Amino acid sequence: MAYDSDYLAGPNFVGGGSGVQEWTLQTVDGLATVTASGYISDASDRKMTAGDIVRVVEMDALPGGNGVSVTGIALMGVSMSAGGVATLVATALD
Repeated sequence: MAYDSDYLAGPNFVGGGSGVQEWTLQTVDGLATVTASGYISDASDRKMTAGDIVRVVEMDALPGGNGVSVTGIALMGVSMSAGGVATLVATALD
């Protein structure tokens, strides 16, 4: 399945109105798909910026029906590209 902007919520501001923005994405897509270049196609329109945080909640089905289960959760950083699209980057602490 492709990115669906209806399931990207936010932003919430971390550290006040001038801090980092935090978003939540609900998706049925796996890690390889959500980290593909330009996955979030409307990032600029939504005012995403490089360094924002996206909580990716992988589900077996999108909300709206019965029996929806969470299958994975990951925090990712945002990398902006030309054309106003964003790529999600898996992050880890050293």
